[in-house]
Amino acid sequence: MWVVPEGADTTGLTNVITFPTSVTQLSIFLRVYLPDQNLEGTPLYLSGGVPLPAIESFDTATGEPAPCLPTRSILGDDSGSSDGNDTPNPGANTDGQVRFYRLGGGGLYPNEDSAYLATIFIRFKPPTHTDTSDPAGIIAAQAMVRYWSFNVYSIKITNVTACLADYQAVVAEDGFVYIVLGRRTPELLGKTEGMNFLPWGPHDEILFVYRNITPNTQFPYSASAVPVYSAEETQSADAFIGDYAPIGVYTAEKQFLESDPNPGRCSIWRGRDRSSS
Repeated sequence: MWVVPEGADTTGLTNVITFPTSVTQLSIFLRVYLPDQNLEGTPLYLSGGVPLPAIESFDTATGEPAPCLPTRSILGDDSGSSDGNDTPNPGANTDGQVRFYRLGGGGLYPNEDSAYLATIFIRFKPPTHTDTSDPAGIIAAQAMVRYWSFNVYSIKITNVTACLADYQAVVAEDGFVYIVLGRRTPELLGKTEGMNFLPWGPHDEILFVYRNITPNTQFPYSASAVPVYSAEETQSADAFIGDYAPIGVYTAEKQFLESDPNPGRCSIWRGRDRSSS
């Protein structure tokens, strides 16, 4: 794979990715979202059964090796943007409702709403996903997305500290997935037994991410159908993709522990006026 600026001579090259010549600092990621489970226990499990790539830098004019040293963190300055742009941010959830927006990117590479929360209770309708153990093949034409997941990030750094992958999710009798995000305490773990629980981790502030990877072009309710957030566009994802958008509430842990643990009967969800949010 060759990553070169626009206008570079790519004659004879394959797997070329170009970037604008105005970009002076570039971040390149290899993401393995979910290794096949039959690889677990093998030395290369986490990288999908193959070695990690070797990386070389070169001068595009001469083809000669060139130094390539990071000059600063991808987190950039205190504004949270490493590209120097003031990206509109919907800000934290503050009124008891948890809403999801589609962000354009930035230093943290997010596609989610950042929130300052205590305990979160999330509900959404899961899209069907590809099953790599299916003998029909890796790409199932009828699947709505190739992969979906929820991830917990620190707001300060970009490492994922918890993940709920599609195949791991417990689907309730009403067809929805319910997720509780909170501190890993014995009381909360007992309350959420049989449900989906994600630990808040050691962070004071988190980013909570919902991913859709390679949506089926015939599926109209993927995350890609949500417009990128802007100062003019303030509607959350559920205004565009309905039940396939995550929605939720946040509350103190004590209040959650005193609530009905059965998602199908949980009064949190009943009578909510979706249009009002």
